[in-house]
Amino acid sequence: MDDFKIRFQNEETQRKVSNFISTIDPNSEICLWEPDGDIEEGGDCEGTWGMFVDDYKSDLWDLLVEEYKNAHLFGDNIEMDFGEGVIEKTFLKGKEYFLNNEKKIKGEYVLEDKDGNPFPENESFWKN
Repeated sequence: MDDFKIRFQNEETQRKVSNFISTIDPNSEICLWEPDGDIEEGGDCEGTWGMFVDDYKSDLWDLLVEEYKNAHLFGDNIEMDFGEGVIEKTFLKGKEYFLNNEKKIKGEYVLEDKDGNPFPENESFWKN
């Protein structure tokens, strides 16, 4: 289904999270990917390490948020997205952002934290 994506800035963090998921939810299916940036072709995108997670327990998102809420403080940058077709929620630098179906910017719905602050696109390491 590919509706649950997790991205990392390095392979070590990818391995840690994959092991964590396999331990708490051994029936989940994890499909890993390596960076596919365009640096070698003269571009400026390094790409990201990442994974798709399918057939997971319903509370996996919350367990990952709890386990990795401070990971960015220790260099384990993790970015998660959930949503089929449209991103319904995102996790970045210890914060969750949720889709606000009532608010649009430039014609697109906004992801906001619980205080109404918008998702910081410029801090998303896979979008830059």
